Amino acid sequence: MNKINSGSATDQLISTYSLYSEETSLGDPEFIHIEDIRTRAELFDWTINIHTHPKMFQLVYVRKGSVRIHIDGLEQSEAAPCLITVPAGVVHGFEFDQQSTEG
Repeated sequence: MNKINSGSATDQLISTYSLYSEETSLGDPEFIHIEDIRTRAELFDWTINIHTHPKMFQLVYVRKGSVRIHIDGLEQSEAAPCLITVPAGVVHGFEFDQQSTEG
């Protein structure tokens, strides 16, 4: 895990991953990774802390439930259905509703 300066007034350090919480490199630039929200979110009590992926464009589809999105210092809540797009290098995090979120 690398840490980068967020550039914000709080001078917070941001974790950098290939996949959230994983140290391994994706390698192939045409890599596609698909998993449901529950698989990773459940491991972290449904909160994915702010982080970035320097080489991965991310799509998060919320089919059911709701999510609080943290992206580039902004916060917004969304209800399903919604599709969240996160370009490579953009700082982001998610808080999913544990009781109802599917995607």
